[in-house]
Amino acid sequence: MKNPPVIGIPCAIVAESATSKAYCGVKRTYIAAILSAGGIPLPISCGLSEPDVRKIYRQCDGLLFAGGGDIDPQHYGQDNSKGLSRGISPERDALELTLARFCIADQKPLLGICRGAQLLNIVLGGTLIQDLPERLGNVVNHRPGYGDSDTAHAISVESDTRLRRILAKQDWQVNSRHHQGLDRLGEGVMVSARSEKDGVIEAIECAGWFCVGVQWHPEDLCAVDPCWEALFRSFITACSSQ
Repeated sequence: MKNPPVIGIPCAIVAESATSKAYCGVKRTYIAAILSAGGIPLPISCGLSEPDVRKIYRQCDGLLFAGGGDIDPQHYGQDNSKGLSRGISPERDALELTLARFCIADQKPLLGICRGAQLLNIVLGGTLIQDLPERLGNVVNHRPGYGDSDTAHAISVESDTRLRRILAKQDWQVNSRHHQGLDRLGEGVMVSARSEKDGVIEAIECAGWFCVGVQWHPEDLCAVDPCWEALFRSFITACSSQ
């Protein structure tokens, strides 16, 4: 019997508070989604040297890039003079950009969630909208402050895409916790889903290998709709072939 695939998950840095020191960690819902789909989650700490990141990367059969604070806009040729990008973590940016470049060079399976989808687009040369309300107004509130598993708006999944084959239908209701969005697409990136009312890009992918990014949080939706587990199972299946 083949061993379960190892899935690297770069850690977020949780800031120091009145009750705890700063720490690196991965939300339990990401861990649970990978375990349930048959993978072995491997959190990857920030602050590692590039050679050490490479060593850990080689142990991984796939990478999951999770949600979190905004990526420094300098990485896609913009500045933050308006203060639109928030929660920037240089250490996390450095770790994830390095790992994503390794993945893309090797075509190792990659699943990006929220920030992770934006990271994928940036690494491939794309750009972001730093604040959706500033650019588009509030046709759709993409960060309504609902519960993690509460749906917020409708998306339409494009036909003839990997995501459509995984999810098996066009129309879905998704949760939403992002104030930034994908703008110019990176090289080889194609749209696989959009928000129905305002056309905001909600999912992307690359042809030829499992490289998928979604703006919503399927790891939280699995608890209320098992259909979302198909995305993680498909990811783990791709990782198992490494």
